[in-house]
Amino acid sequence: MRGEILRIQNTAVEIEGVPALRGMHLHVSEGELISVIGIRGSGKNSLSRLLVGEVLPDSGTVYVDGIPAHFTGELEAQEKGIFRITRNGKLIPSLSIAENMFLANGRLPSFSLIPKAAFERETEAILKAYGIPVDIGQPIETIPFATRMMLELVKCVECGARLVILDQAFDHALDDASMRTMVHFHSLLNGMRGKGTAFLVIANKRSELTEGADRTYVLSQGTIARTFHKGEYDNEILMSFMIGQRHGEFKMATPRALGGTVLSVRGLPAGRNATIDFSVRSGEVFGIHDSNGENGEAVIEALYGIRQTDAVILIDSVPRRFHDPSAAFAHGIGLVSRHTVECLFPNLDIFENVTILLRERLCRIPGLLDDRLMKVVRSDVKEMAPGLDLGADVSSLGPERKMKLILDRWKLSRRKAIIFEQPSLNFDYLETLRIYEAIEYLRGDGCAVVVVSSLLEELNAICDTVLVLK
Repeated sequence: MRGEILRIQNTAVEIEGVPALRGMHLHVSEGELISVIGIRGSGKNSLSRLLVGEVLPDSGTVYVDGIPAHFTGELEAQEKGIFRITRNGKLIPSLSIAENMFLANGRLPSFSLIPKAAFERETEAILKAYGIPVDIGQPIETIPFATRMMLELVKCVECGARLVILDQAFDHALDDASMRTMVHFHSLLNGMRGKGTAFLVIANKRSELTEGADRTYVLSQGTIARTFHKGEYDNEILMSFMIGQRHGEFKMATPRALGGTVLSVRGLPAGRNATIDFSVRSGEVFGIHDSNGENGEAVIEALYGIRQTDAVILIDSVPRRFHDPSAAFAHGIGLVSRHTVECLFPNLDIFENVTILLRERLCRIPGLLDDRLMKVVRSDVKEMAPGLDLGADVSSLGPERKMKLILDRWKLSRRKAIIFEQPSLNFDYLETLRIYEAIEYLRGDGCAVVVVSSLLEELNAICDTVLVLK
């Protein structure tokens, strides 16, 4: 029988007087892979901080090896065998693999006390034993992300880790080199599990890393909403507990009668020596499936003027050439990506942030806003965001509310066509649901919508037509 390493029992945490965790309970035993999944604001960060002693429980108990633990920092947690890996990690980018691994073992105070060849030989032997084929003289900054994560795992285990917490380390899309390395990553992780090391994955979505978990805890509003064992759940069930409603209950409306062609593209670059042609009509949701993530990015950059192209782009049958994003915007194209949703301006209030894309349309003469139109727009915004103080500072808003403001901004801007980039990969579950709702609103308003995604299942669910990039 595998021994229990960690148990959290009926634990609550308050941060600055605000409840962050309540009635928390979970346990991890030797060799287990456990996942904790929750949307932004569900308490993932507070849980991670609790497990490594950065915050103390206000009630309840954390047990290590069945004994109440009271460590008050990450070093004390490591003394108990609990290590944490975040996406940024603790490897120094400018130093080599060998130098980083030497620093990690903590046995010697400086490089000057040991010849370089000696710690290089030691590093090479360690990595060979774990089956990691790398050039130990290579700087960390030049190796794929998944390889860096493997080095982090080895570093932790070599320093005595019995439980490794992977804190949202794989919540973002991986580059191609990392995707190819994930097979080795899983092999390394499973080998460590076979020798008794346990892993706790904290994530904002179900992923390849969490699918093989022995148990999955769904974190919602600071507490465990449901515990699933392997094979007991699918994405729809997980979603229902993460956001409090069935994801499957959100359905795109029955396709409306489509209008005329809004966006037409001929000879658009889509990968090495490949071009695509497509047209999108008013009220249509057009999907572009890009399995590797790179070709779809090239399509988006060409459509939005980020990358120059010789492709023929027609808006309402009129040829247009976009030399930069402002030209694309001026001709009726919008873009929702991770970069664009971060564009809220702290020096402007909520109303000004939502309406900033409308300023030219609201000016009777350049630079002078039309007060009568502004009153109408303020009424429209108030209706879209009931109960919200439009004069408030945007920095006071939570992530979900900020996301809604960005989408409301694009709704009000009345673009002819809007491109959405990777809704399920760039954003967490709740934000993705907001995007689906915005897509339904936009298509009903006659906008032509283009969704670029590497998830064919997503495109089949929300799009009228899907083009698969080869």
